[in-house]
Amino acid sequence: MATYKREDLRRVSFTNLDEHCDEGIVYELCLQFGRIQNISWPTEVNLNGMPQRASRCYVDFENAEDAKYCFEALYRARIKLFNKELRVFHASTELAQGGAAGSQRSGAVVVGLHEVGAKVVVRNIDYRVTEFDVTRFFESFGQFAAPPRMLRDSVGNFRGVVVLSYKTFEASDRVIRDMDQKVFRDRVISVHYALMEDGSGRLHGTKEERANAALIREEEKRYREMVAKEMAVMRQERQQNRVQDASWAEKVNVYNHLRR
Repeated sequence: MATYKREDLRRVSFTNLDEHCDEGIVYELCLQFGRIQNISWPTEVNLNGMPQRASRCYVDFENAEDAKYCFEALYRARIKLFNKELRVFHASTELAQGGAAGSQRSGAVVVGLHEVGAKVVVRNIDYRVTEFDVTRFFESFGQFAAPPRMLRDSVGNFRGVVVLSYKTFEASDRVIRDMDQKVFRDRVISVHYALMEDGSGRLHGTKEERANAALIREEEKRYREMVAKEMAVMRQERQQNRVQDASWAEKVNVYNHLRR
């Protein structure tokens, strides 16, 4: 997994754009997800040696959370522009960052937006356990980034292997330290980091993933602080508006009406 800069986490890449698309259309599409800082649209040289607009562009948001929100919404919606399906990419997915924008590594798959790589695999679990049993026990080590995934065979039988994805590496380190080669439901289980999904053969829990997780937590903290500050300003403005709306009542003398 590559190490991403803060600018990468704020950027959403679009490919497979029709020639009729322009900055205005992309701006209106992305503005609903957050404030946009910049839109970059590179040019390419065609076979005739003439420059032309590329079929890809990059949208930079002001914060990473809005960029992730934009990616998640548009990726799931599978929208079309001018009858061409829009392809959306973000740095929080297992996508190639080198070469052409949006090109995907061989064997790579999209990783959940809230998964930081703190993913472990638990083997030799009793076949009779349920998802409730697994969740109830292993969530005591930390909060999950995604529900536990119980691997099953072609007919749906549990294979005794569970993949757990935690929100923090502290939780994944803890479950490996406390449960590897320990007894769970009368069976000795093994717990270690799972293989990465990019086909490289490396295991999760690398220094790069931990650095990325710290960066994402920092961005999320800044975003929450920004939202809290904006909400406080809105509440203050709402309170001031209430006071102004009721200011006319101070000029009314109720006792004068009673004397009449």
